[in-house]
Amino acid sequence: MKYTLATIDLYEYEYIRKSKWDLNTQSKYVDVERQCKSFKIFGTPEQVDEYLKDLKVDDVYQDKIEIKDSYYAGICFQYSKEHELYNPDSKLPTLEEYNTKLQERINRIEKIYIERGSKVLTQ
Repeated sequence: MKYTLATIDLYEYEYIRKSKWDLNTQSKYVDVERQCKSFKIFGTPEQVDEYLKDLKVDDVYQDKIEIKDSYYAGICFQYSKEHELYNPDSKLPTLEEYNTKLQERINRIEKIYIERGSKVLTQ
Protein backbone atom coordinates (compact mmCIF):
# COMPACT_ATOMS: atom_id res chain seq x y z
CA MET A 1 0.00 0.00 0.00
CA LYS A 2 1.22 3.54 -0.79
CA TYR A 3 1.58 5.92 2.15
CA THR A 4 2.26 9.62 2.46
CA LEU A 5 4.66 11.09 5.01
CA ALA A 6 4.62 14.87 4.87
CA THR A 7 5.30 18.05 6.82
CA ILE A 8 2.39 20.47 6.73
CA ASP A 9 2.82 24.23 7.25
CA LEU A 10 -0.37 26.08 8.16
CA TYR A 11 -1.49 29.68 7.67
CA GLU A 12 -1.46 29.97 11.45
CA TYR A 13 1.39 31.65 13.21
CA GLU A 14 2.79 31.78 16.68
CA TYR A 15 5.22 34.28 18.08
CA ILE A 16 8.28 33.02 19.90
CA ARG A 17 10.92 34.89 21.86
CA LYS A 18 14.51 34.33 20.86
CA SER A 19 17.66 35.47 22.57
CA LYS A 20 20.15 36.98 20.16
CA TRP A 21 23.60 38.52 20.30
CA ASP A 22 24.30 41.99 18.90
CA LEU A 23 27.85 42.19 17.55
CA ASN A 24 27.90 46.01 17.55
CA THR A 25 26.95 46.52 21.18
CA GLN A 26 28.33 43.17 22.40
CA SER A 27 25.14 42.46 24.30
CA LYS A 28 22.24 40.04 24.34
CA TYR A 29 18.72 41.07 23.48
CA VAL A 30 15.38 39.33 23.05
CA ASP A 31 13.58 39.44 19.74
CA VAL A 32 10.16 38.14 18.76
CA GLU A 33 9.88 36.03 15.61
CA ARG A 34 6.80 34.85 13.77
CA GLN A 35 6.82 31.14 13.01
CA CYS A 36 4.17 29.17 11.15
CA LYS A 37 2.62 26.21 12.90
CA SER A 38 3.54 22.91 11.31
CA PHE A 39 3.19 19.20 11.94
CA LYS A 40 4.00 15.83 10.36
CA ILE A 41 1.31 13.51 9.06
CA PHE A 42 1.31 9.86 7.95
CA GLY A 43 -1.42 7.85 6.21
CA THR A 44 -2.77 6.93 2.83
CA PRO A 45 -3.02 9.83 0.34
CA GLU A 46 -6.83 9.76 0.70
CA GLN A 47 -6.64 9.90 4.51
CA VAL A 48 -4.18 12.79 4.40
CA ASP A 49 -6.37 14.74 1.94
CA GLU A 50 -9.44 14.16 4.11
CA TYR A 51 -7.58 15.26 7.26
CA LEU A 52 -6.33 18.47 5.63
CA LYS A 53 -9.53 19.52 3.85
CA ASP A 54 -10.71 21.92 6.60
CA LEU A 55 -7.27 23.30 7.49
CA LYS A 56 -5.70 26.44 6.05
CA VAL A 57 -2.63 24.79 4.55
CA ASP A 58 0.25 26.97 3.38
CA ASP A 59 2.69 24.33 2.14
CA VAL A 60 3.19 20.57 2.05
CA TYR A 61 6.65 19.00 2.02
CA GLN A 62 6.39 15.33 1.17
CA ASP A 63 9.14 13.00 2.38
CA LYS A 64 9.91 10.55 -0.41
CA ILE A 65 12.74 8.47 -1.79
CA GLU A 66 14.94 10.80 -3.83
CA ILE A 67 16.69 10.17 -7.13
CA LYS A 68 20.22 11.03 -8.22
CA ASP A 69 20.91 14.80 -8.40
CA SER A 70 17.30 15.78 -7.66
CA TYR A 71 16.39 19.25 -6.37
CA TYR A 72 17.46 18.30 -2.82
CA ALA A 73 21.00 17.29 -3.81
CA GLY A 74 23.36 19.55 -1.90
CA ILE A 75 20.61 20.33 0.63
CA CYS A 76 19.63 16.96 2.14
CA PHE A 77 22.27 14.72 0.60
CA GLN A 78 25.47 14.93 -1.47
CA TYR A 79 25.59 15.41 -5.20
CA SER A 80 26.65 12.34 -7.19
CA LYS A 81 30.38 11.97 -7.94
CA GLU A 82 29.79 12.81 -11.61
CA HIS A 83 28.11 16.15 -10.81
CA GLU A 84 30.17 19.35 -11.09
CA LEU A 85 29.12 20.48 -7.58
CA TYR A 86 30.19 17.23 -5.89
CA ASN A 87 32.18 17.91 -2.71
CA PRO A 88 34.00 14.90 -1.21
CA ASP A 89 34.38 16.79 2.10
CA SER A 90 30.63 17.36 2.49
CA LYS A 91 29.11 16.33 5.82
CA LEU A 92 25.83 15.48 4.09
CA PRO A 93 24.89 11.81 3.74
CA THR A 94 25.13 10.10 0.37
CA LEU A 95 21.92 9.56 -1.59
CA GLU A 96 21.91 5.87 -0.61
CA GLU A 97 22.37 6.68 3.10
CA TYR A 98 19.63 9.32 2.92
CA ASN A 99 17.16 6.98 1.19
CA THR A 100 17.97 4.06 3.52
CA LYS A 101 17.41 6.20 6.63
CA LEU A 102 14.16 7.60 5.22
CA GLN A 103 12.89 4.12 4.26
CA GLU A 104 13.70 2.82 7.77
CA ARG A 105 11.78 5.75 9.25
CA ILE A 106 8.78 5.14 6.96
CA ASN A 107 8.81 1.41 7.84
CA ARG A 108 8.92 2.23 11.57
CA ILE A 109 6.01 4.69 11.26
CA GLU A 110 4.06 2.24 9.07
CA LYS A 111 4.34 -0.40 11.80
CA ILE A 112 2.89 2.03 14.37
CA TYR A 113 0.20 3.03 11.85
CA ILE A 114 -0.90 -0.59 11.42
CA GLU A 115 -0.76 -1.25 15.20
CA ARG A 116 -3.11 1.72 15.76
CA GLY A 117 -5.74 0.46 13.35
CA SER A 118 -4.60 2.24 10.16
CA LYS A 119 -5.65 5.69 11.38
CA VAL A 120 -3.88 8.89 10.35
CA LEU A 121 -0.87 9.65 12.56
CA THR A 122 0.13 13.23 13.34
CA GLN A 123 2.98 14.69 15.31
